[in-house]
This record gives sequence, structure tokens and C-alpha cells, in this order.
Amino acid sequence: MVYVPVIPGVGPEYLELPDRYEMWYEDVKLVAEDGTKVHGWMIKPGKDLNCKGPTVLFFQENAGNISHRLQNVYRMIQKLHCNVFILSYRGYGQSEGKPSEAGIKQDAQAALDHLLERSDIDTTKIAIFGRSLGGAVAAWLASENPTKICCVLLENTFLSIPALAPCLLPLLGWALGYKSRPLNWIIKSPWKGSEFVANMLTPVLFLSAGKDEMIPQWHMRELFKLHRSPRSKWMDFPNGKHMDMWLKEGEKYWTCIYDFLKTNGSYPN
Repeated sequence: MVYVPVIPGVGPEYLELPDRYEMWYEDVKLVAEDGTKVHGWMIKPGKDLNCKGPTVLFFQENAGNISHRLQNVYRMIQKLHCNVFILSYRGYGQSEGKPSEAGIKQDAQAALDHLLERSDIDTTKIAIFGRSLGGAVAAWLASENPTKICCVLLENTFLSIPALAPCLLPLLGWALGYKSRPLNWIIKSPWKGSEFVANMLTPVLFLSAGKDEMIPQWHMRELFKLHRSPRSKWMDFPNGKHMDMWLKEGEKYWTCIYDFLKTNGSYPN
């Protein structure tokens, strides 16, 4: 897998900070199991530092850094009345190191461990959100920590990198794929989302774009079939694209997330 911490022509710096949107935030420095120092933001809604809603652990897509997600985070906090912790993977933004699957998994675990130690949030109401690459990260973390989170939100993610490669590069279909292919072994970060999801017991909301231009929708449909929790839910957005559902799908998008979180104990009755 090719990681893209820096979008060409944009640069590695954070373009803006959460306070631009009048959100309270805390710079958080974490140390992963291998000693790598990674950065994240704990973000709360305005002056409501005692928000009683859930805390969403947000895992971003492959390209760019966490500052590029701040408009999304702002809308999430507005609509869901939640806290958000957004993590900068190693090698991204202000985090040290070089990205790899093994390393990012350590970063994700460090982020969850940090949230579980905080006294200013309800640690029984931690939900994980992941889009694209972040969906694979979220699925892995949930499969490893089934009793520590209340639910998972997976948006436009993939079965695995080998399964995705032929969709982006059709000429590689003979060599790489979801099932066994002769060159699957060359991918150093395979991110086998299908295995992670199959091992998850946590309720999952599958948010799927019908016009995803990056990951064919059948990836999400197969993941939904693999998941075993009867409390999971499929939500289809026929006109949605890979990155824009939070912005263009309006109340339908945010209402289904809010209702799912409420069903899984994230809000007072």
C-alpha cells in the first residue's frame, strides 16, 4: 500500500486548527507501544466541556492530515452532540515515524487506551468511526477491543488492499485479488478488513456510497455479509461518493448515525 501523508501541492503542515470553528481542543501526545510519538486532537463542542454524549474516535482516510478533516469534525460535533478524538497516524501531520500497518495499529490502540484513561468523558460511550483506510483501522481496533467500545461506524472501506488493487488497476487482476492470487504476498500493508470485520462482535453501522469512485460498493456489501452482530445496520446512499456523504447527504446521513448511536447506548434515554 502507498500511504499519502502529504497531498501533492498542499504541504505537510496543518492548514487550520479546531479553534477556527470555535471548538475547544487539546493537543494530545501519545507514545505507541514501539516508542513512536504520535499526535491527536481531543475536540469538544464549543464551551460544553462536559458533553454527556458519546466520544467518537475518528480514523481518517489515506491522503492528507487531520486538519483536512476539521470541517467534517465540526459538522459531526454539531449534529451528534459528541466529543471527537482524531488521530494523526505515524508519519502524518505532527506524528513521528513512518506509516505501516503494524505501526498504525499500535497508534490506534494508544489512542483508545488514552480515551479509556480520561476522566472528562464517559468511557462507556466510546464509538469508533473510520472512512476508507480509516475503516480498516477502526475494524481492526474493534476486533481487538470488543468490550471497550459501544459501536463502530464504517464508511466506504474495503475488503483488503489486495482486493482493492484490481479495482484501481484492472491489469493487475490476474496477480492480486480478494481470494488467493500469486502476488498478494508482495503487499506489505494488506489491511485485511474482511478478517477484522468477521472477528468483530460489536454493532456496526455500514455507511455505503452507491457512486463511490474509489472503492466499489460491493466491498462494503461483502463486509456487511461477513459481520456477525444482529444489531448491525446497513445504510445505502445511492448518490453518495467516496468522500462527500457527510456534506451532501444532509439530515439522512446524520440522523441515521445519531439513531444508531442512541440505539447502542450512547445518549441518555
